Amino acid sequence: MAPSSTDTSVPFIFPNINHLISVKLDGSNYLGWVSQFLPVLRSNDLLSIVDGSKACPSKFLVDSNGQPTLTLDPKFVLWTKKDQYILSWLNATLSEIILPAVFGLNTSKEIWDLLANRFAAQNRSRITHLKRQLQNLQQGNKSCADYIQAAKSCANQLAAVGKPIDDDVFISYIIEGLNTEYTSFITSFSFATQDHSMSFNRNYLAMNSIRKSS
Repeated sequence: MAPSSTDTSVPFIFPNINHLISVKLDGSNYLGWVSQFLPVLRSNDLLSIVDGSKACPSKFLVDSNGQPTLTLDPKFVLWTKKDQYILSWLNATLSEIILPAVFGLNTSKEIWDLLANRFAAQNRSRITHLKRQLQNLQQGNKSCADYIQAAKSCANQLAAVGKPIDDDVFISYIIEGLNTEYTSFITSFSFATQDHSMSFNRNYLAMNSIRKSS
């Protein structure tokens, strides 16, 4: 019989965090640090532990009467192991300047929340900057592909910190920043009734650019 996902005897292997996170949090690079850390948590199904959506299970099993026993719940054991792995990851990616701030914290969520609160102002400032940069982005002398990539970079950075841009809003920003040579496309887009996915419009603009330069 296949082992249960909560069987604590089943080995689980987590990657070496230093191979995945290229920066150590030093107080000036929180956004870059968290944008690298979040995909690691998501890809290992661990984000729910640090964001609190998956609470720690009860420590002991209960009997048929609902009373706690002295037997550890395997779910608690597994959750705790994962939590401590994350905690060790966090500690390993903190600089010597930041590390003392988390001494005495026992769970990954405690550390995650402390860092988020400590750097909240920096995070808000960066988010505001990225949104303004995206809103004011102009194609200028950039190729269509480079212009769209610049917009995508801003959008991806916002998504990495939990502030994704709606597809329709993203497309509208791109349209507004296009050079005047795309007037006919902008007009046709404005009067179009069908849905326009982000990928469709990117491909359409790219093809338009290639055709104009040929």
